[in-house]
Amino acid sequence: MRSAEIAYWNEVAESRTGKTGDFRDNIWKRQGLIRRLLDYNWIGECVLEVGVGHGLTAAVINLMVLGQMDYLGTDLSDQFCNYVSTRWKLKTVHTDVRSIPVDDEQFSRILCLDSLEHVRPEDREQGYKEIYRVAEKNGLLLINMPLDESGHNPEFDYPFGLKDLEGLEAVGFKIERYEKYSVYTPGRTINYGFAVLRK
Repeated sequence: MRSAEIAYWNEVAESRTGKTGDFRDNIWKRQGLIRRLLDYNWIGECVLEVGVGHGLTAAVINLMVLGQMDYLGTDLSDQFCNYVSTRWKLKTVHTDVRSIPVDDEQFSRILCLDSLEHVRPEDREQGYKEIYRVAEKNGLLLINMPLDESGHNPEFDYPFGLKDLEGLEAVGFKIERYEKYSVYTPGRTINYGFAVLRK
C-alpha cells in the first residue's frame, strides 16, 4: 500500500464520518445504486467489497437480508475500516485491491462501488487479477462508476468507464449488464455507470 493514498483516504474518512459518528453521503445516488443491487440475490452469499468507504450500501443490504450474508469489506483507509466495523458491525480488513488476504474463489459477490476509479492505471491489471482470483466460479462482480468528475483530489482519481471494463474481460470476466443512470440532486445532475460481470 502507498502511504500517500492511505493518508488521503483517511482524510476523506475524517471528513465524511466525523468525530461524532455522523456521516455525509450522496443519498440520492445511494437510492439508485441500491435499487440496482437488489436485482440480485444477497441471502446466503459470500460478499467482498473493495473500497468499503463508510459502508452504508453494505449495511443496508445486510439489514434487508437480516444479516444472512457473509461479508468482508476492504479499504485503504484504516479509519473507514474502523468506522464500518464499529458502526455497522461488519468485518473489514485494511488492504488494497492488489493484495486481498483471503483464499482463492471465496466470494460469490464482489462489490466495487465508486472505487475502481481510485486504482492507479498501472495497478489495475494486478488488481483485476486479484479480484478474479478471489471470485467464485460464476461469481458476480458488481461495479458502480461515476461518469462525471467525482470531486476527489485528481492525484487519487483516475478516469474509469465502459472501456476500462475491457481490462476485467482480459482477466476472464464477462460483461452481463451495463447501464448508465442519472441521479438528480439539489442543484446538480450526476451520471453513473452500473456494470455486472460474471466469472
